[in-house]
Amino acid sequence: MIALGLDDLEAGMTLAKDVNNHMGVVELAEGTVLTNRIIDKLKYRNIAEIYVEDSALTRQKDFLAKYQHQLFITESIFQETAETGSVPIKSAEQFVKGSLQPMLRQSGTIDFLYQARGNNPYEYQHAMNVSILSGVLAKWLHYDENSTAEIMLAGLLHDIGKTKLPPELLAKNSSKRSAREKVLYENHSKLGYELLKYNPNVSENVRLSILEHHEHTDCSGYPGRLLSDRIHPYAKIIAIMNKYDGITASAESSTQTPFAALDAITQKMFSTLDTKACIALIHNLKTSLIGSEVVLSDNSKGKIAYYAQENYKAAPLISLYESNKVLDLNQRSDLKIIAYNPAKEANTALLA
Repeated sequence: MIALGLDDLEAGMTLAKDVNNHMGVVELAEGTVLTNRIIDKLKYRNIAEIYVEDSALTRQKDFLAKYQHQLFITESIFQETAETGSVPIKSAEQFVKGSLQPMLRQSGTIDFLYQARGNNPYEYQHAMNVSILSGVLAKWLHYDENSTAEIMLAGLLHDIGKTKLPPELLAKNSSKRSAREKVLYENHSKLGYELLKYNPNVSENVRLSILEHHEHTDCSGYPGRLLSDRIHPYAKIIAIMNKYDGITASAESSTQTPFAALDAITQKMFSTLDTKACIALIHNLKTSLIGSEVVLSDNSKGKIAYYAQENYKAAPLISLYESNKVLDLNQRSDLKIIAYNPAKEANTALLA
């Protein structure tokens, strides 16, 4: 059972609780299937929310509605920081614990997040996405709730130092930045640390995670070129999910699928990214992708039938709809997955 506002109701949803009039008389009984006519009538009533059955569609609708609202809050945190030079840390903490962390309790969070596209500038979506994604990975790594909240707060604020950089630099495609501009851009992690350095309400865990989220385990990252054992474990989580979101929701290229992100992370899991955290992500994400519908580069369609967990680099097996055969992508390097759950992607219009 889940509560939805009247604007989030859709025909076909099923009432999970009776709807009573002002005298307490049941007007719509539990189990009623909503129609457009019923929804229109409900909108004339002073009812804050309606309880409906917790179906996958309902959960997706609820997630997408909350996502857009939370994007505005994320934007306000970054804008206040840019205007005042001070991070509203109390507001950010309350936002993480009260709004973002509860999203980890529902199934399908990564799937819904991939489908969500808001109207806000990319940097705010990226900040919130990385916070949620880092929380999911922290959960898979069995962190407790307090530690997960810290990781999510660091994820939300990992790019807060960019509020100190010129907007024209941030707007420029990374491939077109000069050497000087690249150095200036890479300073954002230090700037984020400096913004919070003397704030007594921020833990050193959060500060170091922001400072080190671009460090690589082979000491090729920045700003400190730290080896793996000197990088804060929270920063390692954020680094992985920062890369994941950079691929699946990039502002500089067309959005790629989670499969492309998995491939990229797998390539780096024994060099620049933390191996243990990558294994947790790959194992759990592969499991969640089984049953997903996909479109291949030859326009054939099917669903994920199997993923070999013991081989991190293994591609999935696809059960093709038209031929009713199983295709092993490990044997077909000429084919790629170009679309993921395409029918669901139409629901991103909810945020338009």
